[in-house]
Amino acid sequence: MKKDFDCVEMKNEIQRKLRAEYAGLSDKERLDRIEKKMRANPLLGPVYFRSLTDPENPDRVREEPAEYGTKKIHKKKVFVDTSVFGGCFDREFEKESRWFFDEVATGRFEVVVSKIVMDEIDDAPEHVQSFVDGLNFRVLDPSDEATRLRDAYIDEGILGKSSLDDAEHIASASIEAVDLMVSWNFKHIVHFDKIRAYNAINVLRGYRAIDIRCPSEVITYED
Repeated sequence: MKKDFDCVEMKNEIQRKLRAEYAGLSDKERLDRIEKKMRANPLLGPVYFRSLTDPENPDRVREEPAEYGTKKIHKKKVFVDTSVFGGCFDREFEKESRWFFDEVATGRFEVVVSKIVMDEIDDAPEHVQSFVDGLNFRVLDPSDEATRLRDAYIDEGILGKSSLDDAEHIASASIEAVDLMVSWNFKHIVHFDKIRAYNAINVLRGYRAIDIRCPSEVITYED
């Protein structure tokens, strides 16, 4: 049965559109264009600039352990891809996606995203953008280091060049040394063989292995 809204297909369609839009541009030119798009977006612009990695930013999530329930726990740093934001409106994934963000609100998770994720959300339907506007997260600074790791995934054939943005999501999460990456993309990201391949490259290049899950695997279920 065809779904009314498919968060993974939304993400794939956005990536196809952005590939065409940025064809022929260098990484720097692409990032400059993303910056201009964020400034022009009335919904995402404020949250984007509020959430940029900045030690002086008062909205940046605290590093100390958070209160969760009746005990202190270590706040897990989680890289979230576009499909999870869209998943809040996908009947198949809505319950677990919203549950995940409920736990973000309690302080269990610290969410980080990349400029590429923000660019994808910029092309998402308005209701997805409005949902993101109400969240607190950090936008990671782009780096040549992440670009090199992204290209290594592609050069090793883990992903094709048409999946460059997914490779960049994983590279950004790896460079940031997050505790988790969450996604509903089972083809390119949350896939046993691909996770092993990403981590093989990470270890060879001196980065720690990355734990990649779907939201249903990380939310807290009551007994």
